[in-house]
Amino acid sequence: MNTRKIVQITLIFLSILTSQSRARDDGEVDPPIPDPAPETRPNPPSVKVLWKTANSVKLEWWDRSQVEYGYKLRQMEPDGNWTVISNFGPLPLANSSPRQSYEIMGLFSDTEYCFQVIAYNNQGFSGPSSIQESCTYTTSEKSCPKTKIEDVLALASRSNPSVRIDCDLNLEQGQVITKRLIFDGADNNEDGVADSSGVTVDLNGATLGVKGTYNYGNEMIQIMSEETEVINTKDEISSYRSPENITIKNGSVIGAVRVWGMSRNGQGDEEKGIAYSNQLKKSSRMSGHTARTQINAPQNIVFDNLTITGLGRNPLYFGPGVTNSKLINSEMNGKSNQVAIYLDAETEGNTIKNNYIHVSTKNHKFERWDRPLIAIDGSSNNKIINNLFSNLSHGGIYLYRNCGEGGVTRHMTPSRNKIINNIFYYNKYNGSNPSVYLSSRDRGGLWDDKIGFCDEDDGYPFGSSVSDKDYARYNAVMQNQIYKRSINDMIKTKNTAVNSPNYIDYNQTVTEETVDKETSAGCYVAGGRQPNFILDGQSFDLWVHSDPPSCHKDSCNDGDLIRSPSSTCGPLNPPPTEQPPIEPPPICKRKPYLPQCEPE
Repeated sequence: MNTRKIVQITLIFLSILTSQSRARDDGEVDPPIPDPAPETRPNPPSVKVLWKTANSVKLEWWDRSQVEYGYKLRQMEPDGNWTVISNFGPLPLANSSPRQSYEIMGLFSDTEYCFQVIAYNNQGFSGPSSIQESCTYTTSEKSCPKTKIEDVLALASRSNPSVRIDCDLNLEQGQVITKRLIFDGADNNEDGVADSSGVTVDLNGATLGVKGTYNYGNEMIQIMSEETEVINTKDEISSYRSPENITIKNGSVIGAVRVWGMSRNGQGDEEKGIAYSNQLKKSSRMSGHTARTQINAPQNIVFDNLTITGLGRNPLYFGPGVTNSKLINSEMNGKSNQVAIYLDAETEGNTIKNNYIHVSTKNHKFERWDRPLIAIDGSSNNKIINNLFSNLSHGGIYLYRNCGEGGVTRHMTPSRNKIINNIFYYNKYNGSNPSVYLSSRDRGGLWDDKIGFCDEDDGYPFGSSVSDKDYARYNAVMQNQIYKRSINDMIKTKNTAVNSPNYIDYNQTVTEETVDKETSAGCYVAGGRQPNFILDGQSFDLWVHSDPPSCHKDSCNDGDLIRSPSSTCGPLNPPPTEQPPIEPPPICKRKPYLPQCEPE
């Protein structure tokens, strides 16, 4: 904090003893008071900071006795001298509102102020309200103006359900936001960058969503790309602009959070009656789909220290192509008709870390699979680390790849994910749904071809169009603790002939007495090195076989393997090699159109 300027602002509600004006010690004259005069001393008013910016603070207060007529605003400097800012009232009792507000402007940025309200009437003074401390924000080019803050705080309605966020937004504890917050790819500044990029929203204890308001139960945060050039031809894809580097922290969300790029979901968005309008489907039938989907989706989105309460929708959904985004230090509770967290196709490099996840999920009557807490659907290189899971009757973390749903070919497989140092808590559940399920679907056969949707993407030499199998490979499931249940029962792999190798080790069954809730995550070491797992704080030297070779140190920091230069490597040896990925074989019996297949 650059400066500290203590300012006491006293709002004094005035009551006059007679209907005649009288002079006061500040030289001002009060208007006549209304009748009848109150017979009791007022109670201390309740006060809160409604909102603040870099140069202003808005207070709201409400009386607790309804016997105040007017108020006087004074400012006390640190030296004790008072300055009268404004004098208001007195107001007739019949017309006065129990709630009042006032904006103090012209303040210094990055400065702490204190506020207090005292009420009085002809019977005397009330006691003082609690002191409200408020620090103005540091001036930033992206700080939200007060008009934007007022828009955020306004009640949501059918005609005004949302507000677009393109500035750093700071809210206050106790505030309830009923409007949906939108972060999109619009570029009104015409600088080639989405206006929402780089924005930080600090809820400071505020809540998004409240029962009985317009958006209740829906998505309260939407982060989405904008389709900047629409191309509805067969072989070309629309252009998009994506927001990135957005942080939302320190508050509660009642409802759902959704992040997406080319499509809201893995089936793509299609405009009725317009051919080739489903951009995701078109892209999936061309080479380069994964890279194209990721380029056109939001990235580096951080949700930190949130409580997300599900009401039916997926509480947190990362749509196709979302990369390098995080949910950290948060809690997820409530209920979902689907899963708690969904990482959809072509998402990659996302982190779920240091969270307590106990959403009640729901199975669908005619489906042959369960709805777990986390679904990793054709998504790779994610980190699921240091989380506590409970409410596990429908499963914990399931890795799979949807086959052909909506006619969209899934290119990426659920591979190279790291599931490390999580705790899976079981109390009474003794069913068969596992904590971690590698390849939970691995479809194919008559049901999926003829009754399911696996054949909807037939005809293309990519991904799930070639094979309906999951190909869950090179995943590390290590250092996890499972209450009461056996490791063999709770960590499963379906069809290891297709879904291997995976690295499952150092997991253990624990009880309330033996569980270790304080240990930090170790690190899986890829590349064929042994040992393939090191603990937090451990490191090793290695040669990087570049030109020329260079010596580096890999260190484990709570699940993150960090590389730095070193000078202590031993003799240069040939590099260890990891088995190259195995390409999914064509399933010729069902799809003989592929060049690898012989006609039947």
